[in-house]
Amino acid sequence: MGKSDNEYLVDAIRSIRIEPRVAVTDINRVQSEVVSVDNWVGL
Repeated sequence: MGKSDNEYLVDAIRSIRIEPRVAVTDINRVQSEVVSVDNWVGL
C-alpha cells in the first residue's frame, strides 16, 4: 500500500530546512523606517 497525500505532505514539511539570515542592510533599513514613522506620528 502506498503513502497517502498527507504522508507525502508531512514528509515534505519535515525535510524543509529553515535557516533565517538577516543582513545588516536589512536591519538598517527597518530602523530607518521606524524612525520615519516616529517622526510622522510626532514622537
